[in-house]
This record gives sequence, structure tokens and C-alpha cells, in this order.
Amino acid sequence: ATYCPKAMKGKAADDGNSKERRRFNPAITIISTMKSIKAWAAQDKNGLKDFMKAQLKVAVILFIANVGNKFEPAYPRNDN
Repeated sequence: ATYCPKAMKGKAADDGNSKERRRFNPAITIISTMKSIKAWAAQDKNGLKDFMKAQLKVAVILFIANVGNKFEPAYPRNDN
């Protein structure tokens, strides 16, 4: 016997065409995301503060790298 997904229509498996599927609703997704962000920012560890500190550190490193990249080389470079 071979496996045939079409034979499993109905309640046994979702074939992707059922009308009972939950439809995508952007408003519900946005509300859910905002609730998650509020809960994350309000936790005891202050996740938002730690996240912003990490982003600031990365920004400083990228700024230093960008400034260092603009200097003229002190001696000719080998462009191999």
C-alpha cells in the first residue's frame, strides 16, 4: 500500500483547503505582538533596557569601524 494524502481528506488531516482554517487577521497579530512587547519590557530583568544597551554597544563598534575605514593607509597596501 502506498501513502496517498488525498485519501485522508476530512477530519483525519487538514488538506489546506478547509474553510474552518483560521484566517490571517493583521489586527489580531499586531495586538498580540504589542502585548508580548509590553510583557517583555515590564519583566523584572528589564529586557528592553538590556536590549537597548546591547544595541548601543554595537552602534559604537560600527561607528569606530567606519571611522577607521576612512583613514588613508600609512603605507601602500598589497591588493592581492
